[in-house]
Amino acid sequence: MKPTPLEVLRSMEKVVYSTEDGDTYSIELLPGKSPEGIAKIAAGMPGLRLPDDIIELLAYARGIEYSWLDEIEFIHKHSG
Repeated sequence: MKPTPLEVLRSMEKVVYSTEDGDTYSIELLPGKSPEGIAKIAAGMPGLRLPDDIIELLAYARGIEYSWLDEIEFIHKHSG
């Protein structure tokens, strides 16, 4: 069975990555969206709905941040 986006994200949380220089880092999660925020995003989608696994993901975290990389948001910053 294929893992859900949330399962993949949770597995990434546990990993400590290291660079060639031996520096270590891990991902940091951006706070999840509120039910109202998720509903606002869904309102802009075809069929006015998001898949359940995406709703679950956005409620848990709206994106990730690596120590050396800018934030990666799962949705457009100005939506929801």
